[in-house]
Order: sequence, then C-alpha cells, then structure tokens
Amino acid sequence: LHVGTARLCTLHLPGHSIDGLGLLVPEEGLLLVGDYLSPCEIPFVDDLASYRATLRRLIATIESDVRRVLPGHGRALGAREALSIAEADLEYLEALSDCAARKDSVAAQALTLPRLHDQKEMQDHHRDNCRAAGLVL
Repeated sequence: LHVGTARLCTLHLPGHSIDGLGLLVPEEGLLLVGDYLSPCEIPFVDDLASYRATLRRLIATIESDVRRVLPGHGRALGAREALSIAEADLEYLEALSDCAARKDSVAAQALTLPRLHDQKEMQDHHRDNCRAAGLVL
C-alpha cells in the first residue's frame, strides 16, 4: 500500500496473536514488527507453530536488505541485533516445541530463556508459553 510517497508492504505475523501485523518500508530498509523481536522481553506465544513460522519469515526479511527494525516494545535495532534476537527466539521456541512433542514439561520448564532469564515476570511468561505449547505444568 502507499501512504503519501512511501510504499509499505504489510506482513501478516501470527503467533503472538492471530492478527499480528508488520510493516516493511523497502526504500528505507525499515521493518516494523509489532510484538516481535523485543530486546526487553521474551516471546509471548499464542500459537507456537505460527510464531515459529513468523520468526523464520522475519529472519528471511531482515536478511533481504533491512537496515533498521522497530519492535513494539524496546528500542530500535540494527539488522544484525534484530537477526540475533530472532534467531535466539526461534531457538527457544524450537526447543519448547521439541519438549511439547515429547510431552516433557520438566524439560520445558528448565529451558534457558533467550534473555532476561533472571526476571520473575519473564519466567511467568515462559510458563504461559509452555501452556500455550500444550504442556501441563
């Protein structure tokens, strides 16, 4: 879509919520990602498979010529840092998915969070993620 002279590409980004949305401004190398890639929180999962697919899509998009990423929570990121966050989040969610496939809630609760592992609020969100993955805690 076009807003003034800017061309915006909309990205459907489910996983955190069913209606997640991102915006890419190709000419600016700018990616707005809403509730993804926050440097100040871990992923908050609504749908684990969709979140993982969204992270793969964001990684490919960032690698395609994005220079700046604006998450909905936290500061602006350079492409390298955003890519690092996306990869860490995907690794965490892949491990959570593996635990869910094995129905191993003990291993899931012991997973290392991608950041802020020492904050009680993030530990609480991790338990919510485990439940969203179908694990019984």
